[in-house]
Amino acid sequence: MMGRLNFTGRRPIRPEDVKIHITEADGAVRFDAELDLGRYNLPAHARVFVEAYRQTMWQRFDFGTVGAPCKPDDRVLRDVRSPDGVKFRVKVVENAPAGASVRPAKILALADQIRPRNLKSRTAQSLLPVDTGDSKDQIWWVEFGDDEPLLRISSTLVSDWRGFVTTPEFVTLALPEIFRSILTRILLIEEHVDRDDAQDWRNRWLRFARESLGMPEPPAADRKDISEQEQWIDDAVEAFCRRKDIGARLGHWRKEEE
Repeated sequence: MMGRLNFTGRRPIRPEDVKIHITEADGAVRFDAELDLGRYNLPAHARVFVEAYRQTMWQRFDFGTVGAPCKPDDRVLRDVRSPDGVKFRVKVVENAPAGASVRPAKILALADQIRPRNLKSRTAQSLLPVDTGDSKDQIWWVEFGDDEPLLRISSTLVSDWRGFVTTPEFVTLALPEIFRSILTRILLIEEHVDRDDAQDWRNRWLRFARESLGMPEPPAADRKDISEQEQWIDDAVEAFCRRKDIGARLGHWRKEEE
């Protein structure tokens, strides 16, 4: 157990000094990490940890020390069937001296929100990560937490969960309401107003609405009257449906079933 962590005076690790790759094989998601810590003048005995996280999933991997780096043999991400949305952080930690129970372990250097590269995919990362869920009754749901939203597909009810989200039925019947729920979360529940951080998942969704759907900036938050925000969300969902040609797709697959 490392106990409490002291973040005072930590040094930021540059993103270019952390290279993380993800691979999928035999139903397992595994990662590899290349860390270059030479420029930070860190003590050789400081311990190095790589943490993988997404929503409630969190795993820590011991990468040895700054002076004697050592990758763990087991770098499989447990409870993850899809690497979508998984991010990483790197911590360089100096533990408190033996017997110094009052002083917490000190983080000397930190890199966070590192997005890995999927060696099997060259495409841009989706705004909405997808993974399986364990429900025996609910086919799909959107999971919100401290991190970006995650679309869960029941592995019990849907065998080909990757293919399921691209079917005409799912695209036409589910995607518009998923989009609505995410915008509602951003504007009405979290009342998000800080638009400066380009990496914030909420800002990436709002940027999608502006740049891909032609939407203006959403109205400023007003707890006493949310009608303008609700109208903006309605208009954004309408624009999304036009972009995805939802009406024509619905008519096409329904005609095929008749």
